[in-house]
Amino acid sequence: MVNGELPDKWQKKDSAKVKKIGKKKQKSIYYKGVIVIFGIFMCYFSVLFINQHMQKNEMESRLFELREEIKVVKSINEELQKEVELLYNPEYIESLARKELGLIKSDEIIFDVDRSRYVYQEKNEE
Repeated sequence: MVNGELPDKWQKKDSAKVKKIGKKKQKSIYYKGVIVIFGIFMCYFSVLFINQHMQKNEMESRLFELREEIKVVKSINEELQKEVELLYNPEYIESLARKELGLIKSDEIIFDVDRSRYVYQEKNEE
């Protein structure tokens, strides 16, 4: 034991302990790193999942709106198809000509009636 040195047999044990402690620390750091990386991936995938879920909800609501719009357009289209079919009917064409254009047949006579008089009677009857 010169100059406070340990005997050779003790020095080897201490260096082996230091190596074991160093390996344990390395393993501990490795596992902590793996856990941190796993946590980062979990956060990333969680954010990704939430974002996709929100986009899915937005697309579903847009799909619902578009389906409703399609229903409205189909009903308007059906009404227009019925009107087109009526335009091939001579009686309907005649009624439109009488109502909107004021046309009459050649043998008909137009009587000009004072409508204010009839409106007045209708008001009294109510």
